[in-house]
Amino acid sequence: MKHELPDCDELFVKYFDRWCSAEDRKRRRFKATYPDVMTIPSLIGVQSRDASPLGEEYQNRVIHGIQLMTNAANQEWPKFLSVKEPMDISWVDKFDTFYDTPHVSELIQRSDPENIKNDLVVTCGMFGAVLGRVILRSLPEMCWVPQWPYWDSTILDQRTGHLASVFHWSIKKFSSYGIDDGFRGKLTAFLMYLKDERNSQPAPAECLHSGKEKAKESNKADSEGPAGLAGSTIHPAVKSEDRQ
Repeated sequence: MKHELPDCDELFVKYFDRWCSAEDRKRRRFKATYPDVMTIPSLIGVQSRDASPLGEEYQNRVIHGIQLMTNAANQEWPKFLSVKEPMDISWVDKFDTFYDTPHVSELIQRSDPENIKNDLVVTCGMFGAVLGRVILRSLPEMCWVPQWPYWDSTILDQRTGHLASVFHWSIKKFSSYGIDDGFRGKLTAFLMYLKDERNSQPAPAECLHSGKEKAKESNKADSEGPAGLAGSTIHPAVKSEDRQ
């Protein structure tokens, strides 16, 4: 039986965009899935709480939700994957291997897009949270930048201004665009690239300054969409073969 998967943007519109309000769409940088990595120089040295357009209470809610998704993966994945703590890149690899095209196709078919708790959205959420956890374990000086909806949250490297849109990596995994990416290689390539970039960049004089003016500039870009990211760099995809 031939299994055909939807494009990542088609998947996003059907299962994720429907839960966005008009204000959410105005605030988002892109109409559908985000590039894998974005670089915003104005975020260099900015604290995560100042990089996010959300108020502190809502930032805490998003971070709590991401932690719940991570905890859920920690409980559920060992039931069908041969994984054990601590959560590391082997979790990503085994999950990626398990969810081949037939498994993804079956997951999509049983997921009701009109129910936000459908299996596809829940599984994408857990995978994105795990990707984030593995990145933060590798480079603990990085931090979450909470956004709403939660799947627009990114992980920021304050030294380089690079943002990893890990939940969008996850959405792409379940599409024709990303099903064959190979997430062990993809994640390894990203971490190697980031470490190279960090080694070539001087450490900010004060990495944790308040950065209010820089944050305002970045959040203005957020509200304006892609055109508002002038001066920023977009990296459409991180592929494992880029490091070969």
